[in-house]
Amino acid sequence: MKCNHQYSIMALLLALVFSLPVAGADYDLFFYNGIQYIVLSESEHTVETRGPSSLSGHVDIPSTVVYNGETYTVTGIGLFSFSSSGITSMTLPPTIDHIGSTAFGNSKLEEINLPSSLKHIYMFAFSGCKNLKSIVLPEGLLTLGDMAFMYDSSLEEINLPSTLTSLGGECFSGTSIRSLTIPGSVKVIGNDKTIESDSLRLVIVEEGVTSIGRHVFNFCQNADIYLPSTLSYLGEDAISAHNVYFKSPVPPKGSDSWVGWNFIHQEYIPKGTKAHYRYHYFCNPDVLEDESLGSYCDVNININGNGEVTSDDLTQWEVFHYAPAGKDVVLSITPQAKHLISGFTVDGIDKSNRITGGVTLYDDAQYLDFSDEVIEQGKYSIPNLQTAMDVNVAFKKQPFTKLTLRQSECGTIGVRLHRDRPMILKVNPSENSGISAMSLDGNDCLDEVQPDGRFSKVIDDPVTIQVNYQNSGE
Repeated sequence: MKCNHQYSIMALLLALVFSLPVAGADYDLFFYNGIQYIVLSESEHTVETRGPSSLSGHVDIPSTVVYNGETYTVTGIGLFSFSSSGITSMTLPPTIDHIGSTAFGNSKLEEINLPSSLKHIYMFAFSGCKNLKSIVLPEGLLTLGDMAFMYDSSLEEINLPSTLTSLGGECFSGTSIRSLTIPGSVKVIGNDKTIESDSLRLVIVEEGVTSIGRHVFNFCQNADIYLPSTLSYLGEDAISAHNVYFKSPVPPKGSDSWVGWNFIHQEYIPKGTKAHYRYHYFCNPDVLEDESLGSYCDVNININGNGEVTSDDLTQWEVFHYAPAGKDVVLSITPQAKHLISGFTVDGIDKSNRITGGVTLYDDAQYLDFSDEVIEQGKYSIPNLQTAMDVNVAFKKQPFTKLTLRQSECGTIGVRLHRDRPMILKVNPSENSGISAMSLDGNDCLDEVQPDGRFSKVIDDPVTIQVNYQNSGE
């Protein structure tokens, strides 16, 4: 069995350093019924146990002790309190809120009750307790330190409470635990092995966990590991296992080598997500889809022209738009200003007649007074999405635009107006009249009028043409 010895030795040295008295410091150490205590706070009257201890067998820790005629509350099991001792069982009072580093390390401990008041278990707290077979961690526990149960070779059962927020590295390495459920309250599982065990057969990482650091499950070759849909990051060489089950529809980000492929029998992903996982070259090409992990459908959206297709019902990741199978999906199809929908197909079939919302299609277009603030939007509904779909949308500029004509009373103007072709005006003065002035948006254009009265111009935006006539008899 492998172990990160350098990391373990460093942590042990740190624990030793922080446990040493400081020269000149005034520590209140005292014994009460054969157990050594140290005062934590004079103002709050709190103490914790402190080692070393030569006790053996069963030990009861009281909730209060008396020192110098004052009553103190016992709130912790301190550094090295019962390390390497012969105690086999212990009862803790409901006042204990922490168990310090190496508090029971390498002891003969077989059984201990942990009260609901307990909030923190620090590193090496129970490491090397080879006779400890099971332990119940109470609801309310917040942190579990590095290597807290490392090398507890007889430990087969342990629970992690739903209140736990921090899980230390190598917490359960060298144990005989067969199954482990990590609650979603542990949002981030930090670097280094959480467990290294040939006995482990099942790991369930619950919904809510978002990140798993490097090497966390790197030596679990006999285990099946279930990862939640909330997982978004996997560290380097995070997993080596028998089978790995991904519930997320997209592969987690992280190192290019986040799974030790050579040590995994098979990986499973939700139905309909193989393209997502294969999008990243470091994913196993032999990954299998399993509907029990979830089922998703891609909606491949292709756009030609100026407009957009959006949906609150689809999730976008990289180049993919997807939704859970069975979901009702509504697409919003929005042309840019002065544009219309000119084509809409689903899996190659024209579905333009299924677009709702009163939108005007290009083929039906007449002049519409669009402005930059008011844009037509169409809706297309996909009830009970069950298969992947290809959606193709084309947009074209609105074929007609607006022309405002202003003229004197002595003539008429015939208009033919289209965006894709030149605008043609026929300026027809009445009998005995002539054109005295003509302007386009205030700019003189009289010299562009042909002898037969035709005026041709390609325009895109709405324009105003002013024509003035003068009676030739005047």
